[in-house]
Amino acid sequence: MKKFKAGDKVVRTGMTRRGIQCGKEYEIYSMMSSGDLYLKGHSFLCHESQFNFVPEYPNPPHKHADIIIAWAKGAEIEYYESTGNWILTDRPCFSDVEKYRIKPSKSDKDIKIEELEEKLLSIHKELGTLKGE
Repeated sequence: MKKFKAGDKVVRTGMTRRGIQCGKEYEIYSMMSSGDLYLKGHSFLCHESQFNFVPEYPNPPHKHADIIIAWAKGAEIEYYESTGNWILTDRPCFSDVEKYRIKPSKSDKDIKIEELEEKLLSIHKELGTLKGE
């Protein structure tokens, strides 16, 4: 059994029948224990075996979808250059080959310095504990 519940979005997989078109999306109004279901806007029962869940995305989202949305909202975007540097771009092409990111508020150097300072502090504390300080 497919385990549908009220509110699920489904698509008809069998033949068009009783005005329920094959390939069209419907919403389940209620389910019967027999596997029969009522669809919103229709007054007759259909069996769940004639339906599948509507996929969340009919096509998978773009590889850079989150970055594209951030760029559309005004975020600065960088791409990764083969030399190992992140370069600011005004017009990203969002190809599948390239790597993109939202420009960090701090430089890579500043981020690395903070990470190393945190490690040094942790090591210093551990060393003090071992020495009994």
